[in-house]
Amino acid sequence: MRIVVNMPQMAANGLSENWLFRHCGDCHWQELCSSLGAPSSALRDAAGQRLYPTFVAILARYERPLWDVEENDVFDTSVRLSHFGQSFFHSEVAFAGARATYGMEMLTAFASRESPDRNALRKSVPAKEFRYTSEALREAPPLLGLSKTMRRGDLARHEVAGHVFGFDAGAAMAPVTLEPNPYFDYNGANLLYFAAYPTLTDTIERAVVRREGLAPTGLDWALASSTVARDVFYYRNLEIGDALRGTVRSFERAGDTAFTWIRLSAADDDMAVADVFTVKRLVDGPIGKVDRSLPPAG
Repeated sequence: MRIVVNMPQMAANGLSENWLFRHCGDCHWQELCSSLGAPSSALRDAAGQRLYPTFVAILARYERPLWDVEENDVFDTSVRLSHFGQSFFHSEVAFAGARATYGMEMLTAFASRESPDRNALRKSVPAKEFRYTSEALREAPPLLGLSKTMRRGDLARHEVAGHVFGFDAGAAMAPVTLEPNPYFDYNGANLLYFAAYPTLTDTIERAVVRREGLAPTGLDWALASSTVARDVFYYRNLEIGDALRGTVRSFERAGDTAFTWIRLSAADDDMAVADVFTVKRLVDGPIGKVDRSLPPAG
């Protein structure tokens, strides 16, 4: 699929990561439905319940910061999809341009609603009449094991783009509370959309950076930083109207790079919704003076 980047694909500082997540996720979704030989609305379990391929984890790696993408740049998208067992689909999506490739490793699992009017989900699998035509994995993809360990809280460290995050809860900053926007952050199934998590996280990160005075002097964080890597681990959904609490559990800066770990949780019960690890390239200087000759992230 060829994409010419124009204003709908862009944000204030280059390529929109929200759009990129939506695009790559849709490619994963389309390949999944094609492999089952059915449109998304027809996916059902043995009890006739509608199935949703909910995201378990996404590892995003960008060869250059998102601010390096400019209007009218041309990209081609490719997807390599496989499945493990009846529930898990794994993909590698490449959004490749002339100067850089923006790649995502994605893992989804099938789920159905516990009740029609709530967003609580339970594991399920397609009915027996569905046949898989994608490549079958003999062993679970490593991302599945990593996501399970992350969900249980059994990890002592997590590495992203060469940086090691230590899980020291004592380093957490005061949280930021916000309500996701139902007109933008939720999908057509009234579920908090997987692509909203980077945007919500960035909103929380920007608020904390401003509050704590962590940005380069005179710069808005949205213009002073640009993502080069992001890991998102999804745990549960959120009801429309419920508030989300974001806690910056780690913020480090080394030279021209910032490393952030944010825990998203439901404000009413503090149950974890997701963990998001982000690596961003930074620029010092007046707003608008972005050095686009920065070398690719390692």
